Amino acid sequence: MDIIFRPARAEDAPQLGSVHSTAWKETYTGLLPSWLLQEKTAEKCAAVFAAQHCRNIAVAISAKHIIGFCGYGKPRDNLIPQNQGEIYGLYVLKQFHRHKIGTELLRMAERNLITEGCQYVYLWVLTSNINAKDFYRLFGFRHTGIEKKIGDTQLIEELLVHQLFS
Repeated sequence: MDIIFRPARAEDAPQLGSVHSTAWKETYTGLLPSWLLQEKTAEKCAAVFAAQHCRNIAVAISAKHIIGFCGYGKPRDNLIPQNQGEIYGLYVLKQFHRHKIGTELLRMAERNLITEGCQYVYLWVLTSNINAKDFYRLFGFRHTGIEKKIGDTQLIEELLVHQLFS
């Protein structure tokens, strides 16, 4: 399987929206309420990517189609030091799991954060998402002890951190 890794381009927004919506449903079915999953449509996701001009996103491409992505950048909230980095999301379509695609996307994001002067990278992960937590622990991410409730739901996310090395 030939995979190309590159920065996302503005014209990638529709494919990114489709991957995001599909991967959300594949990942979070059974972990999130169905109404929340139904709200995550490809069109809504594509609109968000387009509005951000697909900046700070690493993509994985197979047969000219995006199959995964990792969004990253400066922290979105004040629980993370503002001079550090955040992984906004890492999603790979289920049929491409276990091919080291997520690993390479994460590494691309980390390399870019290092060039921006970040020494640490943070990310939020659903407490009940054991697969994701196990994946991130393989790369040295550890729980900070900080957790937050997602909106008006009973769902909890925990904040993980990892030291970056240049």
